[in-house]
Amino acid sequence: MVQTVFPSTIAFPSAGVIQPNGSIVVVGDTASSSIKGVLVRYRPNGKLDPTFGTGGIVTTPFDHGFAIEAVTLQHDGKIVVAGVSFDASFNNYPTIARYKANGSLDPGFGTGGITQAPLAAGRDAGAVLVQRDGKIVVGSTTNGMGVLRFASDGKSLDSSFDGDGIAAVPADQGGCGTSDQSGTNRIALTSGGAIIASGLCGGATMSDPEPAGGLLRFRGGTTANNGAFDTTFGSGGVRLSPFSRPNYAPGFARLADGRLLQLDQIGHGGNSIIGLFRTSPNGALDHSFGTGGKVTFKLAGLPSSDPVGLAVAPNGSLVVAAYDGGDDGRFALARRTASGSPDFHYGSGGQATVKIGPPGSGVMSESGATTLALQPDDRPVVIGTTYKNGHKAFTLVRFRAPTDVIAHLKIKPSSIVAAPKGPPVKPAKKKPRGGVVTYIGTEPATTTAFTVQRPAAGRVQAGRCLKPSHKNRHHKHCTRYVSLGSFEHHDAVGLNRFRFTGRVHGHTLGKGRYRLRALPRNSGGVGLAAYVGFRVKG
Repeated sequence: MVQTVFPSTIAFPSAGVIQPNGSIVVVGDTASSSIKGVLVRYRPNGKLDPTFGTGGIVTTPFDHGFAIEAVTLQHDGKIVVAGVSFDASFNNYPTIARYKANGSLDPGFGTGGITQAPLAAGRDAGAVLVQRDGKIVVGSTTNGMGVLRFASDGKSLDSSFDGDGIAAVPADQGGCGTSDQSGTNRIALTSGGAIIASGLCGGATMSDPEPAGGLLRFRGGTTANNGAFDTTFGSGGVRLSPFSRPNYAPGFARLADGRLLQLDQIGHGGNSIIGLFRTSPNGALDHSFGTGGKVTFKLAGLPSSDPVGLAVAPNGSLVVAAYDGGDDGRFALARRTASGSPDFHYGSGGQATVKIGPPGSGVMSESGATTLALQPDDRPVVIGTTYKNGHKAFTLVRFRAPTDVIAHLKIKPSSIVAAPKGPPVKPAKKKPRGGVVTYIGTEPATTTAFTVQRPAAGRVQAGRCLKPSHKNRHHKHCTRYVSLGSFEHHDAVGLNRFRFTGRVHGHTLGKGRYRLRALPRNSGGVGLAAYVGFRVKG
């Protein structure tokens, strides 16, 4: 756990992103007399990065207040954020900013690094992505769910997108109404350039009508209808959450095959539960997921399960961050299989929970998880706010990945000719010596230790197969295995392949029978060993 204290009344982290080098960038806002946007960068070990801003922290005042709600990375390492700024009359404006890798505002972007969209563009910017051509797509609230697109330099809205750079759901299309509670929380880009928006439909008040999460699609690319609301998606252009109202949409993911997955909070107050539903790329419910395309669940030990983030693990598992809806600083994590069922191999019944407390008083009591970032090695970082020594603190909790599992370990051919020289591992190319080892790994960035063992005669003693001795000379015969040496292989999720040359610790294996023992290790711990036998020909 890491806590970064801010000497302010409010300190709210809203989003996080993992940089290619493993650093974690968390964005949000702080406030005492005025609201300021803030970025904090942590090194992979959780320590503040002194090369970023001032001691790892960048604070950005703008106009009469600036709150950052979303963050993304450009291919060149620059950081793009989106949020809301305010004028002296407390009008809201969608606002974006771009920072250099060192945390300084990019003067070539917008005006001094910041762009404030006009009032007509909406009330805020809750999501942001950068297209391949550099144009910036923002999820917004335009009296309903909407999307904005800015030029790559951030100096203006892109008029080639729906005529003025602003695309919105027209009226009460497909049951997704326009109201002061509607808005886009997450966005995704399809391979064809279309934009999927996930967020909140309807909800003028908490009861009339009650809001619902929903998915929309806007056309993209360079066609004449670039930015147009796509009525061929879902039902009338909308896929509403298939849960009872009220429900909210705090998480969304587009899967590699184009299917869409939305996370919902169902209900509010002290009885919230978590919902997930999956659709086809065109918005039809995917009945292969859960029951009829949806699942609901509640986290054990949490009176109210309020989800705050969704991520898809490298092996396809679903990771959900949540808290109990209270003020005691509880951070929770649930893992589900790709089909939506609990992953009982993780934590306790598929979940892990940590409490950071006790709560403070007044505004200091407002603590708990707010968002989620998943590292490439499958370690989830749950981000939120707590208090420490009377001050609010950005708080990060990193959980271990699931333990790696090795399956379908094979070596072909099973009878090999050992190489006379060289290392034990080479690329899996066709060569006359050695054999190709293949196996399935369930977790990324793990190191599997392979041990070469040869069979030897043994005697059963105290339930174990031990070396023959005077003490056990009359005991039952057995086969024991003697380790000759080990080597490591850094593997990934799915199929792994390498050529084992028949050498270990600088020696060539002689004629005879052997076996390879594979023992996976990762941040989740040490997994179960797997074995495969082979023979070395003379």
